[in-house]
Amino acid sequence: MEIFSRKKYYLLTLVMGVLIAGFALMAGPRELPGEFNHAIFNFSRITLAPIIIIGAFASLVFVIFKRS
Repeated sequence: MEIFSRKKYYLLTLVMGVLIAGFALMAGPRELPGEFNHAIFNFSRITLAPIIIIGAFASLVFVIFKRS
């Protein structure tokens, strides 16, 4: 007996990919150490990435608890 169906594993993998993309978007490009870069206050780091991460966590919970 399977715990999750094949479709649920596919959705879990997709949501985990979105979650990793959100964390990568929040991290941004590499900066040189010791140099201050104003790009840390970018819209994608401050606003967009946290929205994507919270949405991914919410959909992860939804996928896990959804009945097959």
